Amino acid sequence: MIFVKNYLKNILLNQSLIYKIITFLLIIFLIWMDITSIKLHSFTMDEGNYLDNGEKLAKNLNWDHYVVRFHPPLTFYYHGLLTKLNLPFIENNKLFYARLMMLPILIIFALIVQKTAQKFYGMKAGLLALILFCFDPN
Repeated sequence: MIFVKNYLKNILLNQSLIYKIITFLLIIFLIWMDITSIKLHSFTMDEGNYLDNGEKLAKNLNWDHYVVRFHPPLTFYYHGLLTKLNLPFIENNKLFYARLMMLPILIIFALIVQKTAQKFYGMKAGLLALILFCFDPN
């Protein structure tokens, strides 16, 4: 009886380790997909507008700009940091670095989705939620 109990405990510990390894690999895959798509694609329909608005908001530090009324300003300020930093290598490639700045937010959201699903529905659901998050085209 004790042998069976220890055997089952080892299996459960190994399953937890396997889920952690799969989660880590999915996050690495998500980072890889994001970085490769950052390099290959051009502006989306509204990205140029967002970068311009971020620069205006960061330079003036006011909320009087009309776009702030329709969209949350966090990403505008986040992209506007590029303008405030005045780094020479950023000037030629603002789009790449603006997208790269969103990578930590993407990783945080992926982990929040995985942990929330895992908390309420278990490890398999958390892993499924992370897989769906990683392969969502949006």
